[in-house]
Amino acid sequence: MSVKTFNALTLLCPLCRVPLDDSIATRCVCPRCARSFPIFHGIPDLRSEPDEYSGEELATLLARFDESSLEDLIRLRLSFNQMPADVADLHLKHELVGNERGAERTEQIVRFAGDAVDFSGIALDIGCGMGGMVHALAQRFAWAVGIDVALPDLIIAQKRCQEAGLDNVTFICASAEALPFADGTFAMMNATDVVEHVPQQRLFLSEGYRVLQPGGYFCFNSPNRYNIFGPEPHVNLWGVGFLPRAWMPAYVKLFKGMGYTGKRLLSYLELRAMLHQTLGADKARNGTASGPSFQILGTAIRASSARKGWKHRLAFRYPFLVDLANRFLKPFVPQYEVVVSKPR
Repeated sequence: MSVKTFNALTLLCPLCRVPLDDSIATRCVCPRCARSFPIFHGIPDLRSEPDEYSGEELATLLARFDESSLEDLIRLRLSFNQMPADVADLHLKHELVGNERGAERTEQIVRFAGDAVDFSGIALDIGCGMGGMVHALAQRFAWAVGIDVALPDLIIAQKRCQEAGLDNVTFICASAEALPFADGTFAMMNATDVVEHVPQQRLFLSEGYRVLQPGGYFCFNSPNRYNIFGPEPHVNLWGVGFLPRAWMPAYVKLFKGMGYTGKRLLSYLELRAMLHQTLGADKARNGTASGPSFQILGTAIRASSARKGWKHRLAFRYPFLVDLANRFLKPFVPQYEVVVSKPR
């Protein structure tokens, strides 16, 4: 029996946490539970649920992979989603600048960690989508790994890195709540726009912390449920978060004519409680004197140029308002940046 390493990265069964057998080229097999996980175009599908992307969309992407450009594959992916033309165009523009967005985000999380970043280690992007962040991480770290539950997005992410000539990347189809990695694998971890889509948010946090190496940093953003500075970002509708959760779908359906499922935005207090309870439980479980630390960063108004929106113009003319707003309105800012560090 051989072990599926995907270069220096050993993959574990997400259910049993034992190394996977790769003696069959088209799938990984767990030697303990005998579960078989298929491999598509070099991407192992390590989700515990049956594959929902094994139909026409995945087959078409794979058939056209070699002859198509990144933009071609993105357009093809969007065509399967039956979006209105204007919405599809926005998504296309968003993904075509994915490399630039990924580079900006990478610089941001590196600043969060300061001088403690181990660039010789492995970086992980949870919920990597079409790979813009992985593209950026691969240029800064010795190796970069991207996971997502959407296999078609990973095929496109693979194309993005192939066009850039990056060979220090690994893509894996897996759940953020069952990471197929050993404890302490990653020097730096990122999760952009993920926590609000995860059914078991505390498990997302505890799994991320588990695979973080001592001295490493886990950074993720969390849109604020009680944002007073803008609409709910997924449906572009004001006031959603201030309703009881049971009423939110009906409210969104009434005013936007669309569903509202698979989203659970956290408030500042909910986010802080989750971090205290989950990371505090880890400290108690390990019986260590020093445990994980975290910061919740959020700004109501950013000091900026007078040429931008009304908030920026206000901040430009009255800078003392920026200090007051950021001091007293933290529970109502648009989103939070969470920085979790693991003691050495």
